[in-house]
Amino acid sequence: MNSAQKYHFTNKALLAGADSMYFEFINLATLSAGIYSLPSGATDPQKPHTEDELYYVMAGKSSMLVGKETFQINTGDVIFVPAFLEHRFYDITEELKLLVFFSKAPVEH
Repeated sequence: MNSAQKYHFTNKALLAGADSMYFEFINLATLSAGIYSLPSGATDPQKPHTEDELYYVMAGKSSMLVGKETFQINTGDVIFVPAFLEHRFYDITEELKLLVFFSKAPVEH
């Protein structure tokens, strides 16, 4: 990060910037991070990514498909999704606010 970039992000600031579906607040050569927001009842339009991905559930409840497995997702959960693996949130019963990290390390398909 250069001197113009931030090193500290408060929960309040992150949530304030998360009015859109995806709010990216870090984008470096090796890592990106953002807030992914899905309202209750929404359809998750995600397609598999070319990077490994880590989610931290800041708020909300839903189900999630990762590969062929399904999980119940709640506030405080952490989910790892390897690159190229199908995944999506569904049956969103409480608005989801997800802290998302993408590794930009090369991954072979």
